[in-house]
Amino acid sequence: MKHLLYTGWLLITNTWRYIRYFKIFRIDWMLYHFYKLRYSYKQFMAEKKESQRPTHELTYGETPYVTIDAIFKHIPHTEFNTFYDLGCGKGRVVFYVNARYKLKSIGVDVIPTFITVASKIASVKNIKGVQFILKDFLKLDLKRKAIVLVCPTCLDKPTIASLFKRLETLPKDSIVITNSVPIQSNTIECTHTLEEPFSWGRSLVYIHKII
Repeated sequence: MKHLLYTGWLLITNTWRYIRYFKIFRIDWMLYHFYKLRYSYKQFMAEKKESQRPTHELTYGETPYVTIDAIFKHIPHTEFNTFYDLGCGKGRVVFYVNARYKLKSIGVDVIPTFITVASKIASVKNIKGVQFILKDFLKLDLKRKAIVLVCPTCLDKPTIASLFKRLETLPKDSIVITNSVPIQSNTIECTHTLEEPFSWGRSLVYIHKII
């Protein structure tokens, strides 16, 4: 019952966002329709195994729009033109950040169906400024100043270490958002710590700046 109430509350928080950004409602409906009716858990597990990444590191969870908005209140997002979601899943946050904050939004994931479906929706709906890349984010070149979101909650310690090392290559003044695990680095400073809702419950969020 507690889980249902929490899920219901998250859905309610989307109401005004759907009214203001109706295309987000349509995208969410298309994603729900596909993954509810045409994509099985068995397929998901098969794609996880084929990714050559430990399957537990690919545990699926979502960042609600209300949490994205809470985070962006602490970010000078008008100073940026690019947003990355590393481990973007179905791509909901990518579409939302593009629609609300007018940023070029790039989603990266190793699950082929996630990338294929999101890319097709972007094409069918003629949505400009979004891109979805099928790639391990540990192999992604991060050369442009950007806002980067990544959720390392389920990652192993060696993976987290490799990820944080790669994030250190971001240009100065880039912003990195993590949950559960803050970045420990001499060149990355934690500027804000929040506690915000996620699909699995509340979690600490860390906002960092490349110095």
